[in-house]
Amino acid sequence: MANREESVGMLSELYRAAEMGVEGTKLLKGKSEDIRFSEKLQGYVNRYGEVKDEAAQLLSEYGATPKEAGAMEKAGLWMGVQMNTMLDKTSSHMAEMLIQGSTMGTVQGVKSKNAHPGADPACTALEDKFLNLQQEYTEDMKKFLV
Repeated sequence: MANREESVGMLSELYRAAEMGVEGTKLLKGKSEDIRFSEKLQGYVNRYGEVKDEAAQLLSEYGATPKEAGAMEKAGLWMGVQMNTMLDKTSSHMAEMLIQGSTMGTVQGVKSKNAHPGADPACTALEDKFLNLQQEYTEDMKKFLV
């Protein structure tokens, strides 16, 4: 039988990770002048948003409320994007930033999955969906590296 506490813990972490994926991708999309790159990023904004919404739905089924990323976390993301794109707004540079971000998300997702072995199979399936999305994102961004 699934452990509620572990399921809610996994979903809460997943919700925040997907939220940061949405926010970081939107920030970089807004800086790009490459239409093809921007369109690719919009697709990932939508897909991260779907994972975020699914995590919120599962959390509500457990009677839990999703907790948004903190103001400091969002400010740090914004500041990092501003500083990292001040001198280089190329698709290649932004793709590199996104690869680093999705790699961090993958590491956190695997750690969360390992830390919550008693989570409900629906939670684990959503974590797997997120991890697959991260891997696909990384592969797509590699195409923009020069």
